[in-house]
Amino acid sequence: MNKVLEIEQTDETPYVKISLNDKVFECTGKSLSCASYYFYQPIISFLEENKDSINNLHCTVKMKYINSQSNKLLLDIFKKIAKTNSIVYWHYKLTDEDMLEIGVMYAELADILFVFNEY
Repeated sequence: MNKVLEIEQTDETPYVKISLNDKVFECTGKSLSCASYYFYQPIISFLEENKDSINNLHCTVKMKYINSQSNKLLLDIFKKIAKTNSIVYWHYKLTDEDMLEIGVMYAELADILFVFNEY
């Protein structure tokens, strides 16, 4: 069975793709919607429904902006994939110290391996 969740990017929400068969989790763009809960809830539900299949995910995150509502929900997502031998590849602009700090915070609070890549 092909277990895939894909959500197209908008002006206020990121592109998200989770493919459990390919062991890929991708999240790119901006997250500034005031209705972040409604955007991230299907992702959290997908991860909960497939918790036995989540392992060794290659997570690529390249966010330009994350609002405070989205911060909590992304942390919840990282906590759900913690302890699954997954790795988060956190990409951030060389000049964007805030995005680096957010990634460091996620790594510490979710207790998951992050690899930081500047571009």
